[in-house]
This record gives sequence, structure tokens and C-alpha cells, in this order.
Amino acid sequence: MAIEFGYWAPNLGTSLVATRISNRTRGTFAANREYAQIAEDNGFKYTLLATRFVSSLEGNEGTYDSMVMAAGIAAVTTQLVPIVAVATGLAHPAIVAKQLVTLDEISQGRAAINVVSGWLKDEYTALGEPWLEHGERYRRTEEFIQVLRATWADRQAE
Repeated sequence: MAIEFGYWAPNLGTSLVATRISNRTRGTFAANREYAQIAEDNGFKYTLLATRFVSSLEGNEGTYDSMVMAAGIAAVTTQLVPIVAVATGLAHPAIVAKQLVTLDEISQGRAAINVVSGWLKDEYTALGEPWLEHGERYRRTEEFIQVLRATWADRQAE
């Protein structure tokens, strides 16, 4: 069995660090480029770029878009697979499908997606989206994935 390694890209600044220890990780593109190149040079295969529109922690700075940051990382690496997190209900699946096709082109076939159903109610309500109960969020995620697959199937038929 081959074990493959990945890491969380710090595109969300400090929003995933629940600690009082001073954060030394930077979320800028320059920092993410550096981390990606170090990871690739050391045999890491994946980097997961989280998505967040509203921070779940106080004092968060430097929250960047997962899709755009993934495209930048893909352009400066040759083997690392950027996995883009996308929250259903906050992104239109047909637009995400097109963005991923573009990311796949930039990365030369290394694009991947992490579809998330949402857990931070404040994030949805702050953006004017209705908060759905657990089962309905997962139903929406199923539908989101169906739209992605249908869009890509249409593209492959060309």
C-alpha cells in the first residue's frame, strides 16, 4: 500500500487555527506558493484549499478564495494536486463546473474538488442564503454533484 500525503493550504489565514499561540503561517499567495513548492519537493501529492466566507474564529485575517488560490498554486507546481473546497448553497454548480474545467486546464489534469454541505449557519445567513437542516443540506449537495457531473458529461460529448 502506498501512502500519499497532503496538507491544508493556509488560504484562510488563521481561521482554522484554534489556539492562543501566535500564528506563524501566512495566507498570502507568495506564502502559499512557497509552501506548495516545498510540499511538492518533499513528495506531497495533495493540497486542500478550504472555503470560508465568514470566519468561525475571531481575529482572522487574510481569507482568500480557494478556487483562485488553487489556480495560482497549480500554475507554479507540476505534480501537486490542488483540491478545491466548494460550499453548496454558496456557489452555483454550473459556474463551479466551468471554474474546475479551467483549473484542470491550468493544472494539466491535476484539479480536484471537495464538495462541502456547510456547517456554519452564520456564513449562510450573512450571505442571505437560507439555512437548511442537515438532511436538506445533504440533498442539496447530491443535486450539486449531479449538476457537476452532467455539465462535465456534456463537455466530454463535444
